[in-house]
Amino acid sequence: MRRALGATGDLLDLADRSPGTDIHAREAASTTLAWLTESVGGYLRMPRSFADGHALDGAHAPLLTLVDDLDLLGLTLDHTYDAVHRADESHLRTQLGVLRETFATRTDPRDLVQTAISPDHIESQVVQDRGLEVGEDGIPRLPVPEQPAPHHDSAHATSHDTSQDSSQDER
Repeated sequence: MRRALGATGDLLDLADRSPGTDIHAREAASTTLAWLTESVGGYLRMPRSFADGHALDGAHAPLLTLVDDLDLLGLTLDHTYDAVHRADESHLRTQLGVLRETFATRTDPRDLVQTAISPDHIESQVVQDRGLEVGEDGIPRLPVPEQPAPHHDSAHATSHDTSQDSSQDER
């Protein structure tokens, strides 16, 4: 799954730098994300023992099927990236066809992430007043609080333990 998501990110980065093929690259990315959402989500909803070992007659177990599909998806995305990089429209259409046929979904990729708020709608004064931070994606979030040092209370625990030891010695 990391390979497919990484290849999708690389493809989107390349699309930003290569005008003209960005529509096809974004279609490949949205098809990939929709398929991953459905397939991996479906696998994760199965009971673990069933997903790992039960297979239909003449088929692999769901886990092996998912792994094979993820491998094929990664390879297809690699070919898609290559086609976008070389601006090879013919090869790109072929790879998009493979994605559409092999990794078809019932989910419309446009429905995966839908928000009515865009960065243009965010008022910077409201963000500052509420103590929020706006991420690179334009979504306001609460800032992560500073974390204490990993051993912040070890000095306190040591002095506390020695004071108990000295009080026991006095008895």
